[in-house]
Amino acid sequence: SSFVPPLVYAVLGSSRDLLVGLVSIASLILGSMLRQKVSPSKDPLLFLQLAKSITVFLHMKLINLHVKINLII
Repeated sequence: SSFVPPLVYAVLGSSRDLLVGLVSIASLILGSMLRQKVSPSKDPLLFLQLAKSITVFLHMKLINLHVKINLII
């Protein structure tokens, strides 16, 4: 089951409907949610700043979770 999606992705290239991995799913969800609040064509600077801020915050949470899991194991 994890062999077929990368093959399809390699053949089709970039697609809005094809998701491979958690990072791409989170990125597409983040982008669609952010576009509902801020238009990238009307205010590109605000859109970029919000995307960067959310990305940094999420990475900090993921690092924190990774450290906690490693301390438990």
